[in-house]
Amino acid sequence: MDAISKLSFPYYQNKDQLVLSLNKLTLTDENDTNRFIITLNNQFKSIESIEQINTQQQQQQATKSVPVQYIQNINQEQSTQFPLLIKINPLFYKLKFHISLKPGLINFNSKSLIIVKTTKDLSFVKDNISQNIKELEVSKIEYVNLPIDKENETFQKVIINDYYNSSNINNNNLNVSLWEYDSEKDNYHYLLNFSLFVDKLNKTEEIPEKHEKLFTLGDFKKEFYFNIEDGPELRKTFNDLENIAPKVKRIYLQLSDDFKIIESSIRRISHTKFMILEGVNSLMDCESNYLLNEMKFKQSFHQSFLKLFENFEKNLNFFFTEVCDSKFLTKILNQISSLDSEESKKQFENDSKEYYSWLNKYLSNEKERPESKLLNKRKIFELSKFDYLNQLTKFTNNQYINELTENLFKFVKLDYKHGLLNTSLYKNKKMNQLIENNYQIYLNVLLRFNSEKYKFRQMIEACATNEELTKLISYNKLNSSILSINEFIITNDNSDLLFSNEIPQFLNIDDSEISGILFTLGGQKKQGWHKEWVVVKNGQLIEFSDWRKGKTPINKPIEVSLSNIKPISYDKRQYCFEITTSTNSKHVFQAINNDDRNKWLKALYNAGQLVNTERIEKQHKKPGKLITNFEKPNILKQDRSVSPISIKSKLPTPIEEKDYLSLVKDLPDTNNNICVDCGATESVEWISLSNLACFCVNCSSCHRTIGSRVRSLKLDHFENEVELLLKLINNKLVNSVLEEKLTVKIKSNEPNESRLQFIKDKYIHKKFIEPIPDVNNLLIKSIQSINLPNVLTYILAGADVNLSIQITSSNINNQIVDLFEYSLRKYVELEKTGQKLFLISELLILNDCEIKDPKKTNKELDLSNEAINYWTYRYQKLNGT
Repeated sequence: MDAISKLSFPYYQNKDQLVLSLNKLTLTDENDTNRFIITLNNQFKSIESIEQINTQQQQQQATKSVPVQYIQNINQEQSTQFPLLIKINPLFYKLKFHISLKPGLINFNSKSLIIVKTTKDLSFVKDNISQNIKELEVSKIEYVNLPIDKENETFQKVIINDYYNSSNINNNNLNVSLWEYDSEKDNYHYLLNFSLFVDKLNKTEEIPEKHEKLFTLGDFKKEFYFNIEDGPELRKTFNDLENIAPKVKRIYLQLSDDFKIIESSIRRISHTKFMILEGVNSLMDCESNYLLNEMKFKQSFHQSFLKLFENFEKNLNFFFTEVCDSKFLTKILNQISSLDSEESKKQFENDSKEYYSWLNKYLSNEKERPESKLLNKRKIFELSKFDYLNQLTKFTNNQYINELTENLFKFVKLDYKHGLLNTSLYKNKKMNQLIENNYQIYLNVLLRFNSEKYKFRQMIEACATNEELTKLISYNKLNSSILSINEFIITNDNSDLLFSNEIPQFLNIDDSEISGILFTLGGQKKQGWHKEWVVVKNGQLIEFSDWRKGKTPINKPIEVSLSNIKPISYDKRQYCFEITTSTNSKHVFQAINNDDRNKWLKALYNAGQLVNTERIEKQHKKPGKLITNFEKPNILKQDRSVSPISIKSKLPTPIEEKDYLSLVKDLPDTNNNICVDCGATESVEWISLSNLACFCVNCSSCHRTIGSRVRSLKLDHFENEVELLLKLINNKLVNSVLEEKLTVKIKSNEPNESRLQFIKDKYIHKKFIEPIPDVNNLLIKSIQSINLPNVLTYILAGADVNLSIQITSSNINNQIVDLFEYSLRKYVELEKTGQKLFLISELLILNDCEIKDPKKTNKELDLSNEAINYWTYRYQKLNGT
């Protein structure tokens, strides 16, 4: 790069800021036909290259480029280092920031990226920015809506689309600064800034009064979706499209009639204008026999009169022959008239009734439940839904309608010369300059959407298992409900994101929410089993009486965090799960197979972590005193039940910030910096309090599924015994026990299914351990000697934490006590405070040790007051009293 360019781009970055940096800046005009690209050196952040590209020229021949223009920098603070500024045409008002972002250092929930565009110096912006920002041109995007994986702590590249108002900022410096805004603290933190000079706006240059609106991924997903998962949303879609179909027919019929009237009127005008000419000629013949003919008045009038109609007729003739003629409308009418929606509706309703009747019998049959038969029936029904929905959409989306839409998009951009439409670009089929950027994106997405629909149908037919079919329907890439991000801007370059093969990692898919049709026992004043629409959202479960509409709740929402959930078999029905509420009310639901049930159990477990203390306290009218029932997990066919978590009101004083992550990872000879299960080195910030192991975010979801007490080293707070147990987390010790006979370990990129199976085999089935002889006695001896690593080792190896042992002390002879009661004699005392912590007792509780009520024991226990207080506290906490 030449030396002049390096002196022309004032770029400053906060030295303390390691989170974000600018890599490239692209400025484009209205239709993105011209681009001005400034590429920065990643190390020195100086200009590496500048180029102007015409995107319409083949093979980007314009990279030999237009010379870059510069102007003197009059900013005193910058001029010494950067005496020049790059001069930008004001038509290049669209900005693309190519930045690198390291999300691991950011609290996503409360922070946003603020982009300030102004003619004022940075010093003005910095001084009291919270007040100045109201007077500046500002854009904002929340970090949670950035297209990045927030669990990935490495730098990730992001492109942010923005613009400045060149009607206000021209013939002046454009100073752009990026800030981080924390809504919780109401604080702005400076990140970086740069400067350009925007040239004077000429009168001949037209800047749109309103810049072309930018549309997001959420906007397009609302327009282009095709979700056939049965329930209220699908049934409402059917109803809406059924109502639209006759309306569309009426509109096209009326349009066709109106167009014919205009065409007939044009012919009548054409005929009538010549009748008028003849009339005027005859009138002139009556008035003059010689002079007016010699003056050639008739010819002059003829030319002037016909000019009145010339442009009018040419413009209309062009519209009715090239853009939209009556014959084309007739084709559309013929096509939509051939769609018999009433007959199709009747056929679909019969298919639906037959399928659900068959499914109810299938699920109630204990002996014969062949998966292949269920798969075949489901395929037939899914294809029936697809075909009916696809036919209804053809009333507004078919070959002829889409061709008409494209013609109208081109027509609206035609300009006029002396009252006559400039049709040359319209007739050039190879050029799409007439179609505005947003319309072009719309047509590209529409084309891809129709293609993806038929691929989706083929994928349904090709499904080999029920699990595969369930995933395909639930996570169909045409399904808008799986996406919650709304602010990611869609362009022609990234429109493929709408139909990506996998769910993008940066999309915030809430795994604590689920909805669907379940068979339910009783309720609605009905006997036996029937279908319901069930929704889990915001930590609550709601049942709806009409599964087709989902509008009438059967009962009050169930607080999942106050409920116990476990998988069961009920009578002859498998794949059931039972929810027992805080009022001991039981609700039994049945899924179609085990995979479907596991999906619900996982969502319910995650929903149980969403504790809305304020809402629950209002319901129970006992503010600040709610603690949930925490029962021992039940085990059914090795699938552990989902248990709720405890909740307490907010602490009156702020929690001291502690770096638990560094504490655990820095423990020597523990391998805590790598995932205990898959060996990953990224996002290893989750722990199991049951096993005192540290793992990555991917394995953490599997540990939640099997019932481990999973906590975050970055998000959670720890106290007393649990805080001290963090110092005993030791991946090396855990694997020396649980993987002693392991031959092949899973990898960090392992699929979720095989990852979960490995973790079940390792922790529940204990397939890879070498059995330890007399493990129960060894556990007792390690408790006796307060050898915590050995206590953990023998618990991991399968020792019984609910043993009963015989003890003798100075006051008690030969008494039988539970292992937990015995462990209360073995505590750790802190040197500084003298506080007694019952680490072994806590570890037994974390591994599902049963605790009896200390007030109901008849034994004479030789225990300290601290031990009795701890015992009482833990019993009350686990039993919600």
